[in-house]
Amino acid sequence: MRYLSLVMGAIWIGGLGLIGGVAGQAVFDVLTAHDSVSGRVLAGEVFGVVLVRTIHVLMAAGVIQLLLVGIRAALGPRPRRFKAQVAILLLMLGLTGYVGYIVAPRIDAIRQSRPNTPIASLAADDPVRREFVMLHGLSNGLLLVAWIGALTLTWFERRE
Repeated sequence: MRYLSLVMGAIWIGGLGLIGGVAGQAVFDVLTAHDSVSGRVLAGEVFGVVLVRTIHVLMAAGVIQLLLVGIRAALGPRPRRFKAQVAILLLMLGLTGYVGYIVAPRIDAIRQSRPNTPIASLAADDPVRREFVMLHGLSNGLLLVAWIGALTLTWFERRE
């Protein structure tokens, strides 16, 4: 069960690392190279879909990991940092769920309210752009905390 838990942690670490560090930039680079205006709009839509689908996978991995920790505790011996692991997993699930089911739809609604207009082309003081930037930063920050949580859980498992 520990190995499966490590695999679930790897899904979190790799999934968030790839989506944040590789996929997002690649999608924007490729699509804006073809057309700087509509490519940026399309890249935002594509990345939004990729993000939400990745969040579904991460949520499933988190639930499986939570179940595994519970099963290990029930069968014994209880993991040394059981309460910390459960708390971190619940935090990760809560933050990731909030991004996927609250923040991402709000970002998508902002994009849809300005069809064919890249948010970056709006004036810096435009309230729509400011809200978008705030939500984007919130999403990045919350997912970074979840990623750090996944690293911490993996460290716990390796030390077990």
